[in-house]
Amino acid sequence: LDYLDELFPNPVCELEYKKDYELLIAIMLSAQTTDKRVNKVTKVLFSKYKTLKELANADIEDIENPVIIKAKKFIHENLSEDIGLDDIAGHVYLNPVYFSRFFKQHTGQTLTEYITKVRINLACEMLCNHKYRINEISRSCGYKSSKYFAKIFKQHTGQTPSEYGKIK
Repeated sequence: LDYLDELFPNPVCELEYKKDYELLIAIMLSAQTTDKRVNKVTKVLFSKYKTLKELANADIEDIENPVIIKAKKFIHENLSEDIGLDDIAGHVYLNPVYFSRFFKQHTGQTLTEYITKVRINLACEMLCNHKYRINEISRSCGYKSSKYFAKIFKQHTGQTPSEYGKIK
């Protein structure tokens, strides 16, 4: 990145991206383009991040698509509910099939993978707290069945919720 900063000390572009590395490549290329579509997003990015190194180290929420941010916020606010693709797509006013592909394109993971990851992370935090019983944690994380919660938890962490709580 230091080398890129030397080559392109003041890059200017505005572009669409799917992955962080595609963003960096597009930024480099856009420093040499006159395409106005490409020169749209980076004005905003480089008003906030002055070098490629700063941009590469940026928290993804700072540069993420607004629809994805809105969807993720909805997921986090409704984790204890039985939320699915239709609910989230409706919240961001997109067709469910389109939104599913859009989410995967922009995040690199399916909606189910993301929701499960967030739920398991919440469960881990709650288990570390030692104030909650496993059935309370499973309900708080959106799982109706403690058995199913334990199965999913073990798939993702390699431990049962009880084992994880004892270690932490």
